[in-house]
Amino acid sequence: MIRALYDLSFEYLNDLSLISKISKLLGASLARDYRSRDILIRSAICDFDGVARLTGVQRKKVERISMLLNHEQVRISEILGTRDTRVLRRDILEAFAVHASCKIASNVIRSILPTTLRDEVERRQKFVIDAQNVYSALKENGILQDVRVKLKDFNIEVKGINEITAVDYIYERLKAMSIASEIDKLFRGSGISASLLNEQQLTAANHVIDSFASVAKGEMPDPESLLNDEELLISEELQSLRNKGGDPASIIERHVSKLSDLLGLNRKEEAVLRNAAFSSVSLPFTFDRSESKRLLGMVKDRLQSEMEEKMKKLNQTMMTYVNLVDEIAVSVLRLDVALALAEISDELSLKLPELGSREDGISFIKGMNFFLLLDRAQRERLMPVSYSIGRDTIGVGARQSNVVMLTGANSGGKTTLLITVASIAMLTSLGLPVPAERCKAATLPVYLFRRKTSRKIGSLEHALRSLRPVFATRQRKIILMDEFEALTEPGAAGRILASIVNHIAPTSSLLLLVTHLSRETLPHIRFRIRVDGIQASGLNEMGELQVERQPRFDQVGSSTPQLVIMKLIKSKKRGARENDVYRNMLHLLGEKGEDMIQAPIAIPWVEGND
Repeated sequence: MIRALYDLSFEYLNDLSLISKISKLLGASLARDYRSRDILIRSAICDFDGVARLTGVQRKKVERISMLLNHEQVRISEILGTRDTRVLRRDILEAFAVHASCKIASNVIRSILPTTLRDEVERRQKFVIDAQNVYSALKENGILQDVRVKLKDFNIEVKGINEITAVDYIYERLKAMSIASEIDKLFRGSGISASLLNEQQLTAANHVIDSFASVAKGEMPDPESLLNDEELLISEELQSLRNKGGDPASIIERHVSKLSDLLGLNRKEEAVLRNAAFSSVSLPFTFDRSESKRLLGMVKDRLQSEMEEKMKKLNQTMMTYVNLVDEIAVSVLRLDVALALAEISDELSLKLPELGSREDGISFIKGMNFFLLLDRAQRERLMPVSYSIGRDTIGVGARQSNVVMLTGANSGGKTTLLITVASIAMLTSLGLPVPAERCKAATLPVYLFRRKTSRKIGSLEHALRSLRPVFATRQRKIILMDEFEALTEPGAAGRILASIVNHIAPTSSLLLLVTHLSRETLPHIRFRIRVDGIQASGLNEMGELQVERQPRFDQVGSSTPQLVIMKLIKSKKRGARENDVYRNMLHLLGEKGEDMIQAPIAIPWVEGND
């Protein structure tokens, strides 16, 4: 997770070199005051809107500040080496983020970066385990939705952009304190063993809420409005008295006593009020304007002085609670993030992977494509696949090879499997559960290259340039390439792919290469690699491709273009002219000897081949 969720010491806020970098991004120096702390804390917990509103800085810069605070010494180019990798991470985290109740929690999830540090991944996995336990407990005790409703209102308000005191700082977080207290009450009242807040935090939250409530309760009504209201009441009663007869002084005295109590007048102020009331009695009744003005001035000065003293004492008290208030806000945020991660894990039956050693590869049993699982309509039809690249210690059954070429049927699921491997590798490095019955994976940076079919001017050059990060460092990595050959003619593409394989095979990195050009590529590969195939056997009665989704290890698969064309011919949506074209395609493929099952290929590094 991000650093702010578990480092409640907030010591990183005192890192002067870090503050200097952040000041440059903000274009203004950060002093040691409460507003500067506010900006830093908001940045750390991913309150991007709040920071942007306070500083006027664009959101991208705010996100950069958040990354500096939460991810020490991270080089994005080393952990997110390609554009496709960055998109993969974004799409995975978005699937988790939509399950968060409040906006800040969803920002937190979107801000998680992959890591190759085993200790950090283990810490994140422990967070997920704790999250799943809390989620289950809340669900079993029937308070999950109640908690979710309260989390939805979590926010840190912005009351102004100028310098603030400890009182102002906490006042902006007062709503968060109330939400924390209410959720903690739900926890404790439900009978579950866990609580949201520890005793110190709970005491602090309640004291903060009570202190602000006491100040609000002690606020006096407007003195001038009270005088005007009493004038009208006295006039009405004196008018009634004129008709019935009686003593007007007793009526005025009663209202003077009432005003004295409402305004908390001292003896001197009460004397001025009496002068204003009894200077002359007439209808309509009015207080003497000169004495009234004098009284209002005295009362307002006293009330202001009393409020300043109250606020001074309140500020001194709140200064001792600032750290605890931030802890409480983070606790609420952490709960929201935890429930979001646990909910999607529960819905998709995700499981935490075992972390492999530096020498291990990536292996999984009954894995599924994360993104297809998100589609409820497809979820029931998905076929799990077991697969491995590199060293396998969980019994997938494939021969160990750091470089694997995946071949086979068109629309057979090669790209789906590649994305399955990529998403499992990414989820592992994010510290999140994966869509597999069992998985063991080393934490490696992912270099993903999705299929590019556009042949614009310079597209091949651009594609080759995109490989630069792969060769730039000797850092162990997992590289996943999907039909990289699509940007040039098959012969040249095969040699290019072979060159890439020949460069990576002697290293410790892992490579999964999806291609239709095994014939053109394999003769030029100098190292022993594994070639797997996804096989298609024909079409079913519905005209759908019959594919064995589980790849056959060490067996080249056929692209089976004939089956795809036959599927189009069987489609009822096609007209006679279109079908004639497709039948001609089949005829020409037959003339060229394109069998549905690919014939063996002469491979230099296989025994018996010259």
